[in-house]
Amino acid sequence: MELTGDTRLKDIDEAYPFLREKLPQIDPKFKIINSPLGKGLIKKSTLADVSEKAGIDLDKLIEGLQKIIEEG
Repeated sequence: MELTGDTRLKDIDEAYPFLREKLPQIDPKFKIINSPLGKGLIKKSTLADVSEKAGIDLDKLIEGLQKIIEEG
């Protein structure tokens, strides 16, 4: 899967369910993903949305996700 700013978190979560637990490795702010509120965010958000809301550079976010995916 190619990750871009338009990639939906829902699609990433379906393809790589293990990412949900490992997202805090990129930034501790991502601990919210494992909360009930986070589950709602996953359904609606894109990587660009997450990058903006968390204050993390989109390229850094995508790079971190790709690294975690490669490590499995």
